[in-house]
Amino acid sequence: MNNFELAYPITPAAGGEPIKTVTVRRARAKDLAAADTARRKGGDMGAAIQLMASLSDISFADIENMDAEDFTKISEALADFLPKRPV
Repeated sequence: MNNFELAYPITPAAGGEPIKTVTVRRARAKDLAAADTARRKGGDMGAAIQLMASLSDISFADIENMDAEDFTKISEALADFLPKRPV
């Protein structure tokens, strides 16, 4: 599990206290399958948002409202959690 401090806290879609930290875990096969399904519906960005939602403690809607700088920082870290494809 990795914790990421947000430079720009998110106001939760469901209300409540601003989200200042995102906790992310390693991916499981079912997370990759959900991202693959999301890719077919929403392209690469939909897949990235779905994967982050699956691996973190925040919702898809809240990730959609995440600042681009924070989204990029966490997305780059998530790439390290993914299995490397054989050449």
